[in-house]
Amino acid sequence: MDMGITFDLILPYIETIREKVVLENIDSSRAAYYLILELRNYRQLGGMERAIELAKQQLAAIDMFALNRQNALTTLVNLQRIGINEKEIIELVNIVRRWNNQHPGLKQGNGSNDSGNSNGNRSIYDGLISSGH
Repeated sequence: MDMGITFDLILPYIETIREKVVLENIDSSRAAYYLILELRNYRQLGGMERAIELAKQQLAAIDMFALNRQNALTTLVNLQRIGINEKEIIELVNIVRRWNNQHPGLKQGNGSNDSGNSNGNRSIYDGLISSGH
């Protein structure tokens, strides 16, 4: 069975094994075995690096979620601090939901009174102000 492996392809490995024999003062069988282990470890390390990169991406997503959640909690605390109770907050959320259902093409604003936003869309804030809510 011809696997397309020629002496020219094997020569670098033979040279590396010879180097290991001299540098590590071991026999050629052991040097060949250690070279195989090093190659396997190198391949597995590449897999570990990909896993680490994926874990970093997942951590970044979790951090973003946590930041959004922290911002929401901060907003709730600030609303309660200025005297808005939980019932009023729930009522406000319901108003926003109804607004979104009735006006699906309008974007949600960030709470600032910027009716001249760059894309020309009205915000929920603008709609609430104009409707008297």
